[in-house]
Formats: sequence, structure tokens, C-alpha cells
Amino acid sequence: MDDSDPANIRIIGTGVTSDSNNGYMGYYPGGYGSIYHSYWVRTTLTSPDGRTVTMDSYHSSSYTSAETSLPLIGGDNFDLGDYSVQTSHWTCCPFMAPNQFDGSRCQPSASSSIPITIGASISVLTKAAMSNTYTILAYCPVHCPVERLITSNDQGQYILCVVPWVYLFGNYQCSRVSINYRTTGPSIVLMFPDKCPSLGYRFR
Repeated sequence: MDDSDPANIRIIGTGVTSDSNNGYMGYYPGGYGSIYHSYWVRTTLTSPDGRTVTMDSYHSSSYTSAETSLPLIGGDNFDLGDYSVQTSHWTCCPFMAPNQFDGSRCQPSASSSIPITIGASISVLTKAAMSNTYTILAYCPVHCPVERLITSNDQGQYILCVVPWVYLFGNYQCSRVSINYRTTGPSIVLMFPDKCPSLGYRFR
């Protein structure tokens, strides 16, 4: 997850191909000498709602990567659930027979697929009297709570702070930013525990 721009949080999928033992001595048209393989990788990222993006890397004789991304918010809603990152890794050789896909002298050599679970924690905060300091309600058992927030101006008695998270390899990784909304009360937490629909007016 890339949250460096809080207004455009993105889910990232990257494929990498690396090989440090990629050359050999052999004959080629015009003489005898070193012959090197090259490699490239294709990465496809698919969201729970079916949005998808594919990126091909450049060709390299040792290391290459292809990074894809999708915005966390698709339309007016958070696109939460299992994202799929699929990669296909290609090896190219000047003496390889042309393949059936595009006629290049490259063949797929490996592939991978992993799921990445994306969720969001909703904290309900309430304002102290005559201040713009908000603190979390006493009972708000979410993975990534926001304990305290100071706003630049009055946003009403209650606000909702949405913190996206990534669950991968048994661990939760919370975003460093929260997406904040005005609300009229805490009841929405009972309706949507640790899920995030469109919440209304976003102020930060």
C-alpha cells in the first residue's frame, strides 16, 4: 500500500525477475563468444470489484521489475477485500525458437499468484467541549484505531476516522494516514464493523 499521497492511497503489486548466472560461451552468427539471456516480467493486479491493471517490465540481463497500482477508492466506495497479484516471468535467448504468443525469442519460465487482503478500520471520535480536539470512544475494538485527532476547525460532535490496512503473511500493517468524515453519531460502527462504505462528507 502506498499512502504517501493521502488523497490517492494506492494498492501496489510488483513482479520481479532476477538472475545473476545468465551468460555462457557459444557460437553466434559472426563468431564465438559470450551469449547472454535476457528477462522480463508481466504483473497483473486485480481488485475485489474486478478492476485490473497489467504492466510489462523492460528487458534486462540480470534484474527487472514491473510495478502496478490501483487506487483504494473506486468511484465513491472503498474497494476492500482480496486483491490478486499475478506475475509471469519470461526468459529470452537469441537461439530460442520463436514462441506462439508474439513470435519473439522468449518463453514463459515461471509464474506466481498471491492474495493481498485490504481492509479498513473505522474509529469514532468525539469532541471535547469548546475545542477541536477529538478522542476515540471508549469501546472501539478495531485493528488500526485513531486515538486522538486535532482538526483545524469544528467538524461537529463526532467524526469517523478510516484507516486502511493490509493483511499479509499473518500480520496487519496499518496505513500511516486516516481518511476523516463528519458524522452525526457512533451508530455506524455497529452497522459496519471494520468495513467501510461511502461515509458522506470527507473533510481531510
